[in-house]
Amino acid sequence: MSLKGKILLIGLGVGIGYILGAKAGRERYDQIVKATDKVWNAPLVREGREAVGGFVDDRVGDLAKLLKTGASTVIDKATGRGRSRAKPIEPASYAPTESL
Repeated sequence: MSLKGKILLIGLGVGIGYILGAKAGRERYDQIVKATDKVWNAPLVREGREAVGGFVDDRVGDLAKLLKTGASTVIDKATGRGRSRAKPIEPASYAPTESL
């Protein structure tokens, strides 16, 4: 199918969708909004949203620390300050086994 044919087909689909949507009118739109709101606020969906939100909130702090440390290191090296004053982030499971 040529590009003109594809554009014509897409335009035809949009036009038909618009006409059918306009015929459904405000009443159908309100039904869709009500059904969507009911699903969005269902207890299981709400719990899932809260869990994802908590996970993201926990990780944002770690990411900010990592970015700050990395930026400090890059700036120090670029400006010739030597070692970065920022402490590197160590994995929680890190524990030195012997001293040097």
